[in-house]
Amino acid sequence: MLRAQMQAVRLNRPFSLRAGQEVTLRGERLRIKFEAVEEDSRCPANVTCVWAGNAAVRLAFSTSHRDRKSLTLNTGKSATLVGERQYRGYKVRLLGLSPYPQSDQKIGARDYVVTLLVSKERAAQTIGLLSGTTHRELHVADIDRLEQHTNRLRHFEP
Repeated sequence: MLRAQMQAVRLNRPFSLRAGQEVTLRGERLRIKFEAVEEDSRCPANVTCVWAGNAAVRLAFSTSHRDRKSLTLNTGKSATLVGERQYRGYKVRLLGLSPYPQSDQKIGARDYVVTLLVSKERAAQTIGLLSGTTHRELHVADIDRLEQHTNRLRHFEP
């Protein structure tokens, strides 16, 4: 049986994923899978609510078969509801989740579509790498080059 070709999307351009769909970033090793909507308490469009509500979307990120991490992004905007996360030098922002709830319609788990924007962080980041008791600051581009040579950065030897 032939496996369907995975869709390739571009950095710095919005793209949409259906629940269960996985994409890869063109020219990058990053893969993103829309795993599920963990919560959808958004106020239905045809109802008046005191709070707009929130939808929590679980995404899986990976740069290799061994390296896979699930992160949650939220539509709600507050200090505790994060709509943007970083993963291995990439910034992923949740732009939207559809369909929007209606009081008289149930949304099936597979009916959701998420819209995301992925950019690559080029600014220097402080990375907590320990070599004995020494902390080092590395630029994200330096880490990307190191990861091209090894799947796991186990030790930093000065």
